[in-house]
Amino acid sequence: MTKTAWTKLIALITAVCVMSDSMLYIVLPVYGSSFGLTELWQVGVLLSANRFVRLPLNPLAGWLYRRLGLRACMLSAIGIALLSTLGYGLVPGFWLLLLARCFWGVAWTLLRLGGYLTILEASDNTNRGQMLGTYNGLWGLGSLVGMLAGGVLADEVGVRPVLIGMSALIFVCWVLAYRFLPDLQVEPPTAGASTLGGLRSSRRLSWLDPATGFVLGSGLLVAAVFYGVLPSTLSRLIEERSFHYTIWGLTFGAAALSGVLQGLRAGLSPFLSPWFGRQSDGPWGRKPWIAAAMAAGASFMLLLPWPRLDFALWLICLLTALLVNTALFTLMDAAAADRAALFPNARVTIMTSYTMLFDLGSALGPLTGYVLIDIIGLGGLYASSGITLLLLAIAWAVAWRRGHKIKFTTAEA
Repeated sequence: MTKTAWTKLIALITAVCVMSDSMLYIVLPVYGSSFGLTELWQVGVLLSANRFVRLPLNPLAGWLYRRLGLRACMLSAIGIALLSTLGYGLVPGFWLLLLARCFWGVAWTLLRLGGYLTILEASDNTNRGQMLGTYNGLWGLGSLVGMLAGGVLADEVGVRPVLIGMSALIFVCWVLAYRFLPDLQVEPPTAGASTLGGLRSSRRLSWLDPATGFVLGSGLLVAAVFYGVLPSTLSRLIEERSFHYTIWGLTFGAAALSGVLQGLRAGLSPFLSPWFGRQSDGPWGRKPWIAAAMAAGASFMLLLPWPRLDFALWLICLLTALLVNTALFTLMDAAAADRAALFPNARVTIMTSYTMLFDLGSALGPLTGYVLIDIIGLGGLYASSGITLLLLAIAWAVAWRRGHKIKFTTAEA
């Protein structure tokens, strides 16, 4: 298999592995009793547990990839995903499900870092953005299928048969990975880089320079806004517009519209992510695209709480903000990968640090968001998020204009 084929295979394997996780977000609030849950708070804990588990695991995942290589870590990740999915379907009760969710946090950490490292191995400055966009789009399909399966098949055949069927698909993925994935060394054997969890390497300052710190910090803030604040407050934002629509005797409210918009974004992601990535591979580089996407995101975050905005125009702004989310996900991944490509002996360290900070932003976004809602209101929260993105957009635009001072790839001036 070619290196490009490896990345697509890993993306499709990841897509299959994430289906059960996405399904839980649909079925747990509705079928909680079928899983042996007795309290609503248990649903919230189960859905968020894997995110908090991932934070301390990112450094460990980097160490494992450095020591064991791509093949062993990916096979382990798929096996753990299989165990967690079987756990969802076969072991009722809160504590056993919590253990399964923690296992999934381990699997996802290994899967995502493996995808990034494979793309680093297979790409260069002319196609890295497109490959990352294709990767993100393909595994995002798994999330969409999982949500659809949760909403349709669970009602038809039951939750457990669907989860067992997903487990069978994951086992097929493990066999494919065992057959086709190479035993790649993701970093030169002499590498001595550490992670942000334990910076003890003499090479630390060789990669943790202002440019790399700028990319990592931007990833943290983008994740906090677009993977923390926006999705966690989307239903509440729609509810403030008093949205209710009746068709064929069925009333659709804020939760339904939020689900439709998120599903539409997930459906468009496989087409938009490669396009954004391909554009950023062009002669202008990634910085102007990142600056433009952040400026667009800032504009929409400032407009969305405005009560006088016409509903149709407001809905377009909301959908476009979700699509900006898709663009920034791929563009920030590519920017981090560009930095990692410049430091072969620290590529695992850089990508591990990036994923850890991205997860931190995703976890802190909802928490800080709801704290700020009590202090400054929903409008104030979105205004502060928009101002944050605007300042980042200005910083990236300045970095583009002064590219000779802050280089992000070897191909940029």
